[in-house]
Amino acid sequence: MSFHILYAPHPPQFTLHLTLDQLARRDRRFAQIQVLHRRGTLGLALQDSADLQQAHYTLRTGQTEWHGTPGQFDEDSLAGRRHPAAGWSEAAVTAGLGLDLVATERHDLAACELGAMMSTWSCGVIYAFAHQGGISPTLTRRLNLANFYDQVELDGLALRQFEGYAVVCAHRLDEHGQLQVWRTEPQRTGAVSGEQALQRF
Repeated sequence: MSFHILYAPHPPQFTLHLTLDQLARRDRRFAQIQVLHRRGTLGLALQDSADLQQAHYTLRTGQTEWHGTPGQFDEDSLAGRRHPAAGWSEAAVTAGLGLDLVATERHDLAACELGAMMSTWSCGVIYAFAHQGGISPTLTRRLNLANFYDQVELDGLALRQFEGYAVVCAHRLDEHGQLQVWRTEPQRTGAVSGEQALQRF
C-alpha cells in the first residue's frame, strides 16, 4: 500500500510532497503506518502529530484521505462534538495514537513535577483520564499546548495538582521525531470528581 503525503507548516505558506521515510523522520510512529491503518486509528495519530508539529498534513491512499490540521480537536473547534477518543481507556489511547509502536522515551513524575515541567512547553498534547463509574479511568480531557486557552487551563489544573484525575499523560516530539512521554497518577484528595474537574468532552 502506497501513500501520497502533503505537508505544510502552520500557518500554511507553501506545500511539500513528502515520502513516507521523510514523514517517519518527522514522527517515528509513521514508520509503522501500516499498523496504524490496520488499527483504524491512522487519522487519530495523524491529527496528534499535526498538533505536535504545528503542521498541516494530507495523507492519501487510493480513494481514502486523512487530514491533520493544528487545533482541529481543540475545544473551540469541537462545537459540541466529542473527541474521537473520549471515553477510551489509557491503553486504548496509547494504542490508538501508536505510542506503543516505537521505542518511546517514558518518564513517571509526581503531579507537581509534571505541572511545573509542562509550564515551559510551547507545544505538546496532554490526555487526562478520570474514573466515571467504570473499573478503569477513561479519557475525559485533552489539552493542546499550542492553544493559549489550553495553556491557561493547564496552569489551573497544575495548581491543583490535577485533582480529580486518575492518570495524566503528556507527550511531545523531539528534534529527531522521537516521542517523549511523561505520566503521573495524581493523589486524588478532596471532593472533586473527574466529571467536575473541567471535563469538557
